[in-house]
Amino acid sequence: MESRTEISESGRNPTSDSSFKKKRGIEIEGYPVEGLSIGGHETCVIFPSLKLVFDIGRCPDRAISQDVLFISHGHMDHIITYNVTMPEIAFTGDTMSDFIVDKTNNDVLRARILVMESTYVDNTVTVEDARDYGHTHLSEVNSPKL
Repeated sequence: MESRTEISESGRNPTSDSSFKKKRGIEIEGYPVEGLSIGGHETCVIFPSLKLVFDIGRCPDRAISQDVLFISHGHMDHIITYNVTMPEIAFTGDTMSDFIVDKTNNDVLRARILVMESTYVDNTVTVEDARDYGHTHLSEVNSPKL
C-alpha cells in the first residue's frame, strides 16, 4: 500500500525536492490503514492511529511500534485464543466468502470496518480453485449472495 507521488515535473531530483512526498496507505472511515500482503508468505494490516496491527507476516518495521497485535489464525510461530465480541474493526484473514453469510459470525459482521483478504483477483485462478484452498476470489466479494 505504499506509493510515491511526484508533485513537480520540473526535472529536479525528487529525492532532494520537498515536493516529492511519500504516501503511506489509505484512509477508511477516518482511520489511516497501511498494509502489506505477499501471497503465501505474509500479511500485515496496520491501523496506526489505533496503534494496532492485524497479523504480522514477517514483522515489518512499521508493525513493531503498535501496541496491540491481533492474529487471525495460528501457525507454529503465532497462535492466539482471546476473543473480542464487539469489534470496531474485523479482519477475516484467509477464509472463504461464505464467512460473510454465516450467522455464527454475527459479531464480526457488525464491525464498522471489515477487512477481507482476497487471495485471487483475476481469472487466472477460478473461484472453485480459490475455494478448494480455503480462499476468497475477488469476484465473490462483489457477489449478490453477499
